[in-house]
Amino acid sequence: MSPSVKFSIPALAENISRLRQAQPESACWVPEIRTGIPHECLLQILSAFQQLPADSEIRLGSLNVQQAVQLSQSPVLQQSGRPLRWLITSPISSLADAALLAQLLQSCDATVVADHFRHLELASLAAKTGGRPAGILIDVDTGQHLTGACPGPDTAALARAIPELAGIKLEGLFSALHSITTPEHLLAEQILSAVQICQHCQRMIQGSQIQCSEVFLDYVPSSVLPAFPGTGFLNSPFLIPPQSLAIHGTPIALTAEVLSRPSLDHCVVNAGSLLLHDSPEHVRVTVPGGGSVVRLFPDHAVLHLTSEAMDLRIGDQVQLWSPSLHHHSASLSDVAVLERS
Repeated sequence: MSPSVKFSIPALAENISRLRQAQPESACWVPEIRTGIPHECLLQILSAFQQLPADSEIRLGSLNVQQAVQLSQSPVLQQSGRPLRWLITSPISSLADAALLAQLLQSCDATVVADHFRHLELASLAAKTGGRPAGILIDVDTGQHLTGACPGPDTAALARAIPELAGIKLEGLFSALHSITTPEHLLAEQILSAVQICQHCQRMIQGSQIQCSEVFLDYVPSSVLPAFPGTGFLNSPFLIPPQSLAIHGTPIALTAEVLSRPSLDHCVVNAGSLLLHDSPEHVRVTVPGGGSVVRLFPDHAVLHLTSEAMDLRIGDQVQLWSPSLHHHSASLSDVAVLERS
């Protein structure tokens, strides 16, 4: 059996429900979605908006503008009957990106992140071509040193530049925490620090008489959401907190087959880093219980087995989950399996 990606509707519904229940009333959850997910999963995500007024917009997150354009063409979204706004968490960094954003703006609203004046120029160009204004979230570096403008004068300078460019409007601030693999007991402190830095920048910008109303983070686990009312978050409904497992398993998992049992407490399966896109410490064996990944090769993984997992035989199936699995769902869509019950 070749490895396959399993999308579980029951697990996805449970994860969405957990996010909705933990969400403070004043917070805004924007589901981040990627290309390659089945239409049934997209319908399940949209069901989270059913309790909103009929004319309320649906806000969805996308890693980049190309994915947003592709997803906007989905019949599921086109037939939803609600206005759509995309929150795109990669900046517009080329003329090709600007052309795609202009195409997107012809059919729906969009907000993009920016941490450089060039990003603002390109977003402005796209807005003028697309015939619809684009929202801007200034990406603030809150300690990760990967993306984002330096907090303080740099973010304030970007905010002051936005009214000088046609077609774009400042909506707020954004911080990419890159934190799905961070232990939860440390994550709350990391999130609090990021929120405080963004709020400081927000006050600086508002002191220049510029409206800056929203603060968005890219990932906040449901266990700590109640501590951050008023903060927007872009949780993917396919991600689970690092140290928890839903009753129905995970919304997305990689099913692999046991190829070899070299010893009583080890086995080799036919899925590796080319499919899981992560390091061994971040990959979890969700089925059966008692397994853990100790080594990853391009096409194989070595599992250490305890308790229930020690009963695995050659030809049996295991399910693996990694934080990166959903990120690469588009490349795995040809081996996707949908679990409806």
